[in-house]
Amino acid sequence: MPPKIGPKRLQRLIDANIDPRALSMEQQLSFARAMGRILLPPGSEGRPRRLPRHLRPRCTARRRDGRRCQAKVTWDTEHDRARNTKCRVHGGTATGPRTPQGRQRIAESNRRRAEARRQAQMQAEALAVQARALKEYRAARALYEATLEHPMPDSRFKAALLQMQWRKVEQLYQAYLACGVDDPRVREET
Repeated sequence: MPPKIGPKRLQRLIDANIDPRALSMEQQLSFARAMGRILLPPGSEGRPRRLPRHLRPRCTARRRDGRRCQAKVTWDTEHDRARNTKCRVHGGTATGPRTPQGRQRIAESNRRRAEARRQAQMQAEALAVQARALKEYRAARALYEATLEHPMPDSRFKAALLQMQWRKVEQLYQAYLACGVDDPRVREET
């Protein structure tokens, strides 16, 4: 029985300029199959080519012991892809809500969660603005007090410099109060 013709043998026959009609009937059939596998796109043989099971991804869920689940993800055979990133045990076969009431409950839950996230972000931004304003105020106040203690020979220059720095301290104090916080002067005493 002559050997089957695979892609490598097919390449050798083509390189040697062998006429396929000179081959036996079985070899001609094998030659045609090999050419068809190379020339036709995958899945054109009547059945789709599927990703082998051993190459499919693993579930991304965490087990109770903290390690990742080792099961394969739930596979959609119609589209030859993973349904989601979970196995059947961890919710890979879940279809989500089907009824209008169920969909409405999920939508409301998502809205509440999004609103809570927005509130938390706004609160964090407000705290950051307050902290930055307090830091600037304290730095300006420390500079004013350092200038006040500094022995300068020209008292008029020192008075003008102190007056300019005090205006800056007052501006930063007002900006800090505009952030919606209590008096920082009271905070410094405690």
